Amino acid sequence: MIIKDENEVVYCKNQTELVREYLKQGNSLTTLDAMLKLNISRLANHIYELRKKGVNIRSERINQENGKHHYRYWLDADAKTA
Repeated sequence: MIIKDENEVVYCKNQTELVREYLKQGNSLTTLDAMLKLNISRLANHIYELRKKGVNIRSERINQENGKHHYRYWLDADAKTA
């Protein structure tokens, strides 16, 4: 797995690490973003695993007009530098 940034390429061992590196770059993710940008499904599971390891991931519930909802995830500013 590879994340490309303007100045660097980050190699990741697994999808959970890929999610962490993507968020660490200051990006936020929804399930749809994860599927389209990172080719990852089950984003909530990867978020759970990262939180279990102590990564401080924030989330926001986004309600849709049709009554459904989804979440957007991002790292706290402190977590981006760790």
